[in-house]
Amino acid sequence: NRARNVEDFRSALNYFDFGSQNWIYADVEGNIAYFTSAENPIRSDLAVGPPDGGIPPWFIRDGTGALNHEWAPVS
Repeated sequence: NRARNVEDFRSALNYFDFGSQNWIYADVEGNIAYFTSAENPIRSDLAVGPPDGGIPPWFIRDGTGALNHEWAPVS
């Protein structure tokens, strides 16, 4: 199968859930996109945040499952 647009390409990344992969998309219309397909574990033992006491507001840790590439901001 081949992706016909960026939505098809991004949807296909759901099948790559091993390790950390970087993906670049470009088409003849001049659209360029970058995605990562890494899964990030959601762990309750990391809820205290980094050593400086801060925690990025976009990084949700509720102790269940994993965050996949969908958490990454795109525009």
